[in-house]
Amino acid sequence: MAINFPNSPSPNEIYESNGRSWQWDGTTWLSKTGSAVVGYTGSRGIDGYTGSAGIDGYTGSAGINGYTGSGTAGITRTYFYEGALRENVSNKRFYIPLPSILYIIRVNLGTIALTQTTIQIKKNGEVINTIIIPAGTTYINEDSTSYNLTSNDYLTVDITESSNATNLYVTFVYREV
Repeated sequence: MAINFPNSPSPNEIYESNGRSWQWDGTTWLSKTGSAVVGYTGSRGIDGYTGSAGIDGYTGSAGINGYTGSGTAGITRTYFYEGALRENVSNKRFYIPLPSILYIIRVNLGTIALTQTTIQIKKNGEVINTIIIPAGTTYINEDSTSYNLTSNDYLTVDITESSNATNLYVTFVYREV
């Protein structure tokens, strides 16, 4: 049975119907009766439309090759900046757990840039390497680097000159000493 509440109630006005009472709080009618009556649960509705399959995503560039030097396996950490590149000072830190040597820095762009991109690699906030990715390329490999890292040092990546490229990947390869 439908309840016909007054059209223009006054604040704190109480309305009673069928042994139940409600009070107008200025916005809604609030039940004053101890427990609410639960109505019938309706039947389940029909299933909705299943959309068509989406387009295939971007196929990334080939992964990096592992260290083939002294027999000590390299440890890799990859920094990823998603989207169109713009100047950015990163607060994403890669902490080094044990004394190590950083010996490879690989940079990949998701798309070819029409202008050069410049990034800075920082150790504990100080620049240790500036890498320029020329226009028309997507890959730079700095494999003749040698930076000593101590326990709890951290690396960050800053984009200091942006381009129209997208998706920056910077992979650090280091080994414990």
